[in-house]
Amino acid sequence: MGKYEKISIAIGITQVILGALVTLSSLGLLSISIVPLAVSTPEGRAGVDIYTLPYQSLSIVSYGKEYQWELTAKNTGEIPWSSAWTTIRIGIDGSVPVKKEFPGSLGVGYVEKCDGKIDDETCREDIEGEWKITYASKPCSEATSEEFTTPTCELRVCSLTFGEVAPGEEKKLCFKVTVPKTSGRYPLITNLVAYVGFNKIVDSEIDWLNVNVIDPMLAVGIAITLVGMGLMAYGFSKK
Repeated sequence: MGKYEKISIAIGITQVILGALVTLSSLGLLSISIVPLAVSTPEGRAGVDIYTLPYQSLSIVSYGKEYQWELTAKNTGEIPWSSAWTTIRIGIDGSVPVKKEFPGSLGVGYVEKCDGKIDDETCREDIEGEWKITYASKPCSEATSEEFTTPTCELRVCSLTFGEVAPGEEKKLCFKVTVPKTSGRYPLITNLVAYVGFNKIVDSEIDWLNVNVIDPMLAVGIAITLVGMGLMAYGFSKK
């Protein structure tokens, strides 16, 4: 293998790594916490984990159609949750998720930021009107259409209830979103809130709704990755 082939491979590897980082960043996957939150309290160790399936970040979503997610909340600590719920919020096109500490809570959640404003109602879509949300307090595979109800919403944030959750127990619920006639890139944010003894803990998940659009940064990331793979293939072919 000659000098130029080695250089081609090195540049290719660098571009593949850079392309992967740009792609993951555009999908919001680099900012998602995949490590369950655990904190120490006077009553013992409190732990919480929340995750959603499937992710829509890799898809182009069509307006007028209904999409569903299964949301799982797991008590990974030693203390029962006296109550737990999750909030659902959809940021407007162009908004970005940012971390925020909620007063009186342990852990951090995500909220929307737009035009210099953070966690402002104007940065969220009207999920009580234009965007329709329904949910059922059971896994998607078990929920019938009759069991889906409209959640309680305030200031364009909807709350879905898990109830009490024992240590080691996990509970699932299914929620659906009907996308209105629009286009753009919208962050969907879920914040799980659990009461543990005298403490309130928070954990978050993020997904993206690309409605009839391809995220430009996603396209750039894929392009960089493909160019890098091409350079690597050229270098290895000249052995």
